[in-house]
Amino acid sequence: TMVMTSGAEIASNTFGSGNGGDMVINVGSLTMDDAIIEAEARENATGMAGSVTLSAKTIALNNASRISSSNFGSGFGGLLDITADTITLRDASRIEADTLGAKGAGGLVFVRGKTIRLESGSEISSVTLGSGNAGFVSVEADSLVLDSGALLSSTFGSGQAGAVLVAVGSLELRNFGEITTSTYANGEAGQIAINARSITMSSRAAISSETFGSGPAGDIVITSLNGVRPDLTVTGGASITSGQNGALATGNAGSVQIEANRIVLGPS
Repeated sequence: TMVMTSGAEIASNTFGSGNGGDMVINVGSLTMDDAIIEAEARENATGMAGSVTLSAKTIALNNASRISSSNFGSGFGGLLDITADTITLRDASRIEADTLGAKGAGGLVFVRGKTIRLESGSEISSVTLGSGNAGFVSVEADSLVLDSGALLSSTFGSGQAGAVLVAVGSLELRNFGEITTSTYANGEAGQIAINARSITMSSRAAISSETFGSGPAGDIVITSLNGVRPDLTVTGGASITSGQNGALATGNAGSVQIEANRIVLGPS
């Protein structure tokens, strides 16, 4: 059992041309409360960020805790590979592999579990602010619940946002929970690909790819998992969209492709 609280931090960062060290954590359970685990390439670094490999029975991130392999320089972000039976993020906690420098590329995020829950403003993200491309976000689970939580990839520069890949038995989005890719500049928003058996959306939840700038929005593809087409239920003002958003948006919308066993559209 591993417990991190009150600003505790485990870090392996690079500030120059050398690569950051890799981090491997294998514990029965991990609880983080206002704590950080990071392997990052910091400002002016040209080396690669290290990877974080985390394996546990249960993982709980609370109170804005963060697991990160982000890139602030011109090198590459590292790999985040997180596996547990139960993974819960609450209170604006984050798992992120962002590129926040001018040129560097973002890292990749793999999260696997039986039950994964993102609540109260928590997110798993890959974001780019510059010309480097963001990495993709991949989530695999038996059950994924986004209750005011988000899976997202965005670009605020010329770099491309990463794809968001979801493979789950059951997917539930509620209370503004979202899976989204977006572009706020001339970079391309990433694709959203969801393979599931059951998808339930309610209370203003969203699956969306949007352009707020000149870059194109990404495509959304919802299809079967292991040959079983999903039952899709969309109620309570929830939505699935790819398009322009805002007065400054000039980029093209992406396509929306849904292959379902059954689709139920309820009242808002």
